[in-house]
Amino acid sequence: MNRRRFSEMVEKELVFVNDNKADVSCCKEFSILFIDLDDFKAINDLYGHDVGDKLLKNIAEMLLKHCSDDSLVCRYGGDEFAILLKGHSSSEAKKYAEDLIGVLLRPIYIDTIKLDITISIGISTYPESGLTHLDLLKNADYAMYEQKRNGRNGISIYDGKLQAEYLRQLRLKDRLIKAISEYKIQVYYQPIIDIETGKVCKFEALTRWFDEEEGYISPVIFIEMAEKYGLIGDLGKIVFDKACCDLAGMRQQGFTDICISINRSVREFSNCDQKYIYDIIERYNLPFDKIMIEITESAALDEGNNILELLSEFSQKGISIAIDDFGTGYSSMSAIIANKPNIIKIDRSFIIDIEHSVESQILVSLVMDMSRKLNLDVVAEGVESEAQVRILSKMGCHYIQGFYFSPAVEIEQAMRLLEQNEVCTIPAYV
Repeated sequence: MNRRRFSEMVEKELVFVNDNKADVSCCKEFSILFIDLDDFKAINDLYGHDVGDKLLKNIAEMLLKHCSDDSLVCRYGGDEFAILLKGHSSSEAKKYAEDLIGVLLRPIYIDTIKLDITISIGISTYPESGLTHLDLLKNADYAMYEQKRNGRNGISIYDGKLQAEYLRQLRLKDRLIKAISEYKIQVYYQPIIDIETGKVCKFEALTRWFDEEEGYISPVIFIEMAEKYGLIGDLGKIVFDKACCDLAGMRQQGFTDICISINRSVREFSNCDQKYIYDIIERYNLPFDKIMIEITESAALDEGNNILELLSEFSQKGISIAIDDFGTGYSSMSAIIANKPNIIKIDRSFIIDIEHSVESQILVSLVMDMSRKLNLDVVAEGVESEAQVRILSKMGCHYIQGFYFSPAVEIEQAMRLLEQNEVCTIPAYV
């Protein structure tokens, strides 16, 4: 059944239910399921469209087999399917969807290729989710995309708040596009302190967006949004350009030893040419060794985007490489061996309990021992107390970063920290 025919059948069911309201033997509810295959594009990219087409046919057959005689299955478009469940309440539709997910969790074999499939399902139910067939179809779609946004491989049931949040996200995306195009993304700088001297030696450039309607938007939200909608390349260029411009300003004021650390995501490496990095550095007449690129462990081990090759090229130019959030993944040693970084940054989750947790102390101590043997510098992130600094100093940590000295600040305040020769108090350890 195609999309148009399915829409007609939903409308027909709606008319039938309304025409039989007085008949106590007739059910007054029905539900619509929107089903989307998670990461279907990756399957096409890896195995080809022929395998993808066979998989869709296989899924369609499984859905038809799983449905009752009075239910309708539709290939709604692309890798999306829709099911009309007559006489099903939202709770009954959810139970049906859970069973469906269980069925599709079993491996599927296409031409000897084993595929592990997950799906995202959105549910709308008449009358609670809408009073017209168009609203019911649209709201099942809303619910399905909400599930994909929240982690995929699951079920989301439509409610009014869901739609409001979905529309808010769309409007926020439009304003993010505008903010990027109008160069309204800001860059703040958090000092990184040399633990021996107590002085600022580096700054990490951190992206900030103050939306004209909602105010401060967390980077977690808008960076994820930028990646999702293909905006991360333009966003990354703005941040890199501003950071290099501000570093040039610091150097003009005589602070020639300062280094700027700039984060890069996997999507930035895969979505745009990195040549602009060299162009920007040269435009501001900056030494390459005063630029540091930060990547996460997961990015460091991503083999699909030529990241290792790019990082090697950066290193040959003199750009430093730092592995951020070190220890939060499952392949920390692999990340170091593969990338040969200059610096590792211990994630704040290991620092926050270091005063009271023997386990955290042991883990950080092991990282320090490893860094000495591999000739790596270490930055401890999220440092907030004198006691943490004392412990890290005793362990031989090279740099600290966190609220103990300063949060991320605007460029004017960062310059004042340098001009006033602010020194971080490093307590003596016993």
